[in-house]
Amino acid sequence: MKKTVIAYYLFLLLCFTGCKEMFYREVDFKIEGEEEMLVLETGNIVGRSPNILVNHTSLFGTGREERTGAVLDADVSMRINSGKWMRLYRYGVSPAYSILEDGTKAPAIQALDTVEIHVSHTKYAPITARQIMPNNIHAQMMECELMSNGWVSVKLQLAAYHGNPDDIIAIRLDSGVVQMTNKRSGEIINNVFEALYSTEPVFSEALNLQAAGYYGGRKGYDLFFPASALSQPMEIYLIADCMRGFNQESYSDIHIQNLTLSVRACTYDYYLYEQFYRVYRDLWLEEPSGIPSQDGNIMEEILKSITETLGQQEKVAVYTNVEGGLGYLNGYSEESVTFPNP
Repeated sequence: MKKTVIAYYLFLLLCFTGCKEMFYREVDFKIEGEEEMLVLETGNIVGRSPNILVNHTSLFGTGREERTGAVLDADVSMRINSGKWMRLYRYGVSPAYSILEDGTKAPAIQALDTVEIHVSHTKYAPITARQIMPNNIHAQMMECELMSNGWVSVKLQLAAYHGNPDDIIAIRLDSGVVQMTNKRSGEIINNVFEALYSTEPVFSEALNLQAAGYYGGRKGYDLFFPASALSQPMEIYLIADCMRGFNQESYSDIHIQNLTLSVRACTYDYYLYEQFYRVYRDLWLEEPSGIPSQDGNIMEEILKSITETLGQQEKVAVYTNVEGGLGYLNGYSEESVTFPNP
């Protein structure tokens, strides 16, 4: 039965390989005579001025590889909601294009703004990108409780979200420690939170890292679910893990310090770029502390079967939503929640 299930999923996944688009646009490099291209990198944040980085590709060797170098003399323009085009400049040695001709900062980008960017240079073909920003997101940390195994249970309340239909909600662990005193030595110990986990079904509606039945992400990486699932207020339960268990009877004065989560409403391109990055970096997730290591799951066996069937594949295709070049234009709004509340 198990082999039959693996074969079934293998067949479906092999069928997908015939599609030209799944999560990103493929870029077909031609090594001989290939012209260098501009690369745009900007992740706009609702309520802040833009910081736009411009690089360029430089193909080398006989493989599909690229290096990037900063372009510090590009003509960079931006407009918001089909308004007047604004020329952006760099300040001092900063590589980011972020100020106007009069030296003031570019206007802050607001929720649901439509942002368009045009970049040109005498040596490269021009590039353009367009993005509709997400709406603001609101969240509260309602409960935060230390469990007997050293995990911290977090109850997060999210307000209803009304933004673009394809927006994505992202939750990540930013910082925090469990501080405690060793009863025998009197030593103060800070166990730093390293990962965030959840078993909430809503996380099955997006691509997330998984381990031992938990969806999760190391510190600084997101847990995703579609914003369409947040049409009504929602409570989500999460586990912050220091990745090391401890016997509470050996310690005193145990308390949680500055456990901080970021809750973001992201554009779909933000989500797609993160999926590309995870595949490119071959990211994986450890089991929560105290969970016995697993011998593998069905998805791991499927991927192994694909590798055996297809052999070694080329590097993952470059993700881009930039016309005429490479890179990304995406955006997000963000709210940080901390326990204890400051």
